[in-house]
Amino acid sequence: VSARRVLGYSLFGQADYAAAVKALDEAIAMDKDPAENAYAMFIRHFGRIRLGQPDRQVATAWGYWPEKPWLQAIGRFLAGQIDEDVFEQVAREAKTPK
Repeated sequence: VSARRVLGYSLFGQADYAAAVKALDEAIAMDKDPAENAYAMFIRHFGRIRLGQPDRQVATAWGYWPEKPWLQAIGRFLAGQIDEDVFEQVAREAKTPK
């Protein structure tokens, strides 16, 4: 986990959403593997919502995770692309990572 990502999570927890979004943007940009950025993108999404800023990145990011149906479901649910029933079905079927 990158230091920028941890900083972004911490700032979000302190309700400093602008700084959190900035730190998470930097962490996402530095990481070469989009699958490693899933939760950073989700927290960034909520930070932007808190700031009243539209976030389009999470709406397309789920395509980065073809082998991770749980991450896909979270991204698609946050983007409004699947409803709660579908999300809950994926949650029931998802395998716990080892």
